[in-house]
Amino acid sequence: MSSANGGPHAPRFIALLEERSGALFTGDVIYDGDLIDDLPESDPSDYRRSMALLADLEVSVANQGHGRSFDGSRLRELAHTCLHATGRPGPS
Repeated sequence: MSSANGGPHAPRFIALLEERSGALFTGDVIYDGDLIDDLPESDPSDYRRSMALLADLEVSVANQGHGRSFDGSRLRELAHTCLHATGRPGPS
């Protein structure tokens, strides 16, 4: 999977899904922690579109750019938190 949507602090990203194992490599598009989304190139609407794409994937493990990996249910939880947030995207 690749996307031209943005991450929290980058205007473009690529996420790779190995479909057989369900391993997702996200780079900086999603991570389990405080978001750095207040940089000049950040675009919350692009980020929400990215989260909508990620929330629908069948993922066994999400390998984030920083920190420990987490399972698909945590990925969906983070994505849904962002999608339902009012104001800033990302974990509350």
